[in-house]
Amino acid sequence: MLVSPPCMSEADRYSLEALQNIHQMMDDDKDGGIEVEESVE
Repeated sequence: MLVSPPCMSEADRYSLEALQNIHQMMDDDKDGGIEVEESVE
C-alpha cells in the first residue's frame, strides 16, 4: 500500500490499514463518506 505522506513506522501503517478497513465496512453505499443513515447501531 502506498501512503502519502509516508507513515513513520510499521505500526503506523498497520493502524492506517485498520482504520481504512473499518471505514470501508461502515461505508455501505461506497461513496467515500459515512452517513448516520448507514449505521444500524
